[in-house]
Amino acid sequence: MKKKIQLNSFWFVNLFILLAISNCSIASVCDVLPKLSLEQCGHYNFIAYGKIESDLDCKNQRVSFYSISVFKGSLKDKIVDLYTSCSGSGLPFTQGEYWLVYGVYNNAQELKLSICGHSRKQISKEEIDYQTEVRGSSFFEDLSFLKQHFSLKIPGKKELSAKKYEKFDPKLVPVFLGIGLLFMVLGYFVMKKLK
Repeated sequence: MKKKIQLNSFWFVNLFILLAISNCSIASVCDVLPKLSLEQCGHYNFIAYGKIESDLDCKNQRVSFYSISVFKGSLKDKIVDLYTSCSGSGLPFTQGEYWLVYGVYNNAQELKLSICGHSRKQISKEEIDYQTEVRGSSFFEDLSFLKQHFSLKIPGKKELSAKKYEKFDPKLVPVFLGIGLLFMVLGYFVMKKLK
């Protein structure tokens, strides 16, 4: 009987440890990343080369980025906030590094980056670039591709672009719904009177 109790407690402890670790470990599984092409660049709202100005803030999942060259998208200022996770799907940004970033705007108009995208860090010539094998091109080949196919954008300059949706306070949603309901009720009574 005592052996059975010890065995049950052994399984209980192992299950508890497994559950505790499973909440802490997050991994991302990415599809095969195609070689950089104009078609692939079409999937991104923002493409730029620049320097990381601050370490990754895991609480806000944000990092400051100083854009040296903007290939796609528009900026009001040379410094922009990039948003990426500190977990498995995020990019490991460190202050002072140079990166080619490929971002997509979310509904809040924040530039989101993912480890599954084409973003990559510039490494020194002495280091081995393991991403070259996976992507089929080096950092400098990607940078030269962008310079060849895109004109550089000037921060603050207006250009023709898709409509951007602005953030609004979520507290206003009930107000907008109430106004919409009011117009529907008024329309109902007006249509009823016209008949």
